[in-house]
Amino acid sequence: MLNTLETADVRLLEGADRDRIVRQYNRVVEQYNMFQTAFGDEYQDDPELMAAKKSLTKLRRAITREHFQIAFIGKTGVGKSKALNSIIGPSSDGTDPFPSSAGKSITTAVTRLRYAESESLSLHYMDEEQYQKKRDFLCHCTGLSPELSNQELLVKLAEHPAIRSDRGATLADGESINPEDVKALKDLIKTAESRAALINSPPSRDKDFTDRERYVANVVGADTGNSLLWDVRLGMPVDFLTSNVELFDLPGPGAASKVDGWTAKEHLENVHAVLLLANPERIETEVETWLMEQMRSWHGRRRNRRIWLIITRWDNLMEDGLEGSAKMPNPFDSLDQFLERYDMDISRVYMICAAWANASQEAVHQHFAARLRNADNDPLPSRLQSDERAGMRRAFLALFNKGGFPALRELLRNSIATSVRDELIEESRRELGTLRQSLAARFRRACKRATTDDQDVAIAREASSKLQLTLLDIEKEREEFERQAVRLRDELRERFRELWTSAEAHDRFANADEKFRSDTKELESTLAQTVRDEILQTLYHDWRPRFEELPEVELPTVGDESATPLEIWDTHLQSDQEADVTGIPMFPSFLDRTLFVGGHENLVRDLAKGVHYEAMFQEKTRTVAQQAIHSIRSHLLARAGTIERHVRDLVRAENVSRQSDAPCTKLQARMDELEQDAE
Repeated sequence: MLNTLETADVRLLEGADRDRIVRQYNRVVEQYNMFQTAFGDEYQDDPELMAAKKSLTKLRRAITREHFQIAFIGKTGVGKSKALNSIIGPSSDGTDPFPSSAGKSITTAVTRLRYAESESLSLHYMDEEQYQKKRDFLCHCTGLSPELSNQELLVKLAEHPAIRSDRGATLADGESINPEDVKALKDLIKTAESRAALINSPPSRDKDFTDRERYVANVVGADTGNSLLWDVRLGMPVDFLTSNVELFDLPGPGAASKVDGWTAKEHLENVHAVLLLANPERIETEVETWLMEQMRSWHGRRRNRRIWLIITRWDNLMEDGLEGSAKMPNPFDSLDQFLERYDMDISRVYMICAAWANASQEAVHQHFAARLRNADNDPLPSRLQSDERAGMRRAFLALFNKGGFPALRELLRNSIATSVRDELIEESRRELGTLRQSLAARFRRACKRATTDDQDVAIAREASSKLQLTLLDIEKEREEFERQAVRLRDELRERFRELWTSAEAHDRFANADEKFRSDTKELESTLAQTVRDEILQTLYHDWRPRFEELPEVELPTVGDESATPLEIWDTHLQSDQEADVTGIPMFPSFLDRTLFVGGHENLVRDLAKGVHYEAMFQEKTRTVAQQAIHSIRSHLLARAGTIERHVRDLVRAENVSRQSDAPCTKLQARMDELEQDAE
């Protein structure tokens, strides 16, 4: 059962909008709970019910947060930490709140900043689930099995070729293994072993604010415990931060270790808004592409309502960078292309430069004028002169006012909160409306299934009885399978004869090992194709009339879909033909070493002892054909048995159906009322 909401639980919405969302949420929760009351454990694994519960839980988490959560993210070295320091200003001791270093990965822990009356620092460590996810991710990055114990992993990491070999190491797909990922996994495991108490530790551990760099910056080692940090939370009396805005400083994807990208992704899905910092020299890199794709997977077409593009570090551009050249694209043309590709509006673009956070308008004017060398000392690049780029020009001119930071602070103080609040209201109403209708429809279908009448039950019983007799009959059938075995053997022998008489055959004994591999692979291909395209088709159709004679009882398949036994039988045929037939349990194969004792490793030895190459394959051809057909026979019997069990389960459900009649009748009226209530 799910709990309803109180108005006081929803802190990010206000007034009538908040009241409306709370009422709608509680009505959908009532629908969900009614379903649970009516059917209990019968539908506990139902995909639609599980999806509805997940959606309600996610929605509740989004609207009951205490703060509007705004994430700063950008490629390593883009100047994210410098930008944050310019936005916030120095701490009480005159130092920057966030450590920064040009071009290097400094932010490794997620840092969260919110308003507080006095400066504070608290550490939040991973729980067991978060630790396991990070451990599994790094195991994948380093090509190691997450099933290994920590001690086994440490042994393998000590000798890992990525750090022990000049040639490095690669994953199965050919991707290179980064030595930094090996070091990150090693540090994580050592930290977990030596400081296990940090996992699932109390919600927060308060520390001295002046020690923040020890936890925020790239300081590793088991003694620090930083590998187990989930986030670092700072409190500061920052004037422009309202009490319900919280800033996230996320590690930049594209750093040395992939774990930074993983950390960013784990937090990004749950924040309300994202400020993507980009370099004007190259606005779209693999990091920007990665982020836009991630946001689309989470929010679909509404992605752009949650993203603002912040272009920074304008002081680095010379004339070529501002006007463009053969070697360097014009940043304003690149920006146009980015906005068009991702269907973003120019109003979501801001331009800042930390070097000018305290500079005068005249200083910024002279900076651009000197680089552009315009005759009239104009600081405006030529690409911004046209009326078509009025919005882009306004964003650029904001740089002349303290490096664009007053406009960015206003965005953080008011604009984002307003935009996010509107988006939360719209998303919540749309999601709750969809859930309201889908739960009502699911309830009606469940009631319909639960109230199966006597005639339907009788049909199901008849089908079950006939299927049991059919299974007994086809269990005894062997003659047709023997014919198929002979047919398969003849096809395989004919194919081998073609191989045996080929132009390369005269040299087979000089290259026995290589020839063995080639012939085995060729016969394996013939075996699979013949079974898939001919024999399965024949045998399935030989049995098909038996299923045509069965009563057309509707059996549940996937979700709420249903099909008759005949339709399911035809679906099995299609599935087996599309699949690799060697996937049939115990299906014999020319590649199976038990059919060639010792496999190719002992082939030369066997030939030397007088085993004739052709005779050996002829014998194995007979064995494979016979066992293949035997395996298919068992497989088809299992397929038929599965259908029979489905019918038997339908009959057995009769008692459950009768017990469910009462709650369906009693609750349907209320469910209909809730579905129609769009308020």
